[in-house]
Amino acid sequence: MNEQTFDSERLALGKVIVASSNLTSLQIGGLAATLDYSSSQVELLKYAYHYCIDPENYYKATDILTFSTDKKKVLEYIATR
Repeated sequence: MNEQTFDSERLALGKVIVASSNLTSLQIGGLAATLDYSSSQVELLKYAYHYCIDPENYYKATDILTFSTDKKKVLEYIATR
């Protein structure tokens, strides 16, 4: 993903990787950490929740987020799923 120039390209590739792999919450967090913008990180984390193999630990994926408001967005999203 780091070879992609733009955040939007990394986000699109991240979604493909998530959908085609069996990733843990920590691995998904690692993918999201490669994104530059918090909005992109939040988008990927929301998308990836449905593919995560250990959803009971998904709160760990939000540790990469800098802002508490972003973490809250993701946690509220997964609480409704």
